[in-house]
Amino acid sequence: MSKRLSPLAVQALQEALSVVYWYKQDLKRFLVAALGGTSLINRVNWDQPKRQIVSDLVEILCTNQEHYLGELRILLKAVSEFRDFSHLARLEDGPRKAKEAKEAVRQLRDLVHTHDELVQKEREAQERRKTEELRQDTRKAVAAGLEDLAEH
Repeated sequence: MSKRLSPLAVQALQEALSVVYWYKQDLKRFLVAALGGTSLINRVNWDQPKRQIVSDLVEILCTNQEHYLGELRILLKAVSEFRDFSHLARLEDGPRKAKEAKEAVRQLRDLVHTHDELVQKEREAQERRKTEELRQDTRKAVAAGLEDLAEH
């Protein structure tokens, strides 16, 4: 399985992160909680617009996916599990903002679900291959043992 996120997944993550919170401080709290600290979060300029903050953070993570793949996966999972958009609904033009966030999260969730299914199918195929190899090894060992017995 690939050790990098697809560009579609990166784009969907970035879009969803940009719209699930209206206020930057709420987004920051979510990211700190999801990533378990502030070291990555503090690398971006929080004086920038929210979309730029998200873009900068995702760029940091994607530039070095070998190092940050775990963090990217944590964010994918955390954002795709987002279900409560009531904090957006209370804002001015809240129903539209909540709808936009729900759609962005749904698109991300669909990508994550498809990926998870592919990973599961690959695991199952690997298990089947291992089981078949074990059967073949057992057959060979039995055949060799019978051959040995026949010779003696």
